[in-house]
Amino acid sequence: MRMEKKAAQRGFSLVEVIVVTAIMLILSSLFIGFNRTSGKNLLLYTEEVKVVGILEEAKSLALQRLKKDDPNENIRVCAYGVSFVMGGSYSVFRVTKNVENTTCPVNVPGARETVSTHQLDSGVYFTTLPTGGWVAFTAPYLETENGGTIKMKITGLPYEKTIEISAGGSISAK
Repeated sequence: MRMEKKAAQRGFSLVEVIVVTAIMLILSSLFIGFNRTSGKNLLLYTEEVKVVGILEEAKSLALQRLKKDDPNENIRVCAYGVSFVMGGSYSVFRVTKNVENTTCPVNVPGARETVSTHQLDSGVYFTTLPTGGWVAFTAPYLETENGGTIKMKITGLPYEKTIEISAGGSISAK
């Protein structure tokens, strides 16, 4: 009896190559879609951090004004705040008052003087703002005037970032 030895099979069959290629294409398309989504989500998070930073800056300026007030001056800064525009820009403002006045005219738009202006990155926009579109911080007790909720979204994604400003001046991002 004669036995034939089979030659060792080398390489892959055409079917195996096609199956592996199809699996790689499916996985790479999922990764590319995920990568674009995560990049946009990172942009939204970055803009949220910038807005929180500007709110913290306004709060800090409100506290610093106590050290800078000149007792010989008739006009004093009584509050700092941030005003928002639904399209995506926001500005730091300050409010001044006459020394004889006991109340700070934060609610009077004409009393606000713009200190700096900022713009959200393209595609990021505000969806919810506090009533009137502004928040102000008054010292020495760091009370918040017109606190509330700020919500931000990015075009094309369902994700939303929320910033809460409490009456006591606490700022929290969710």
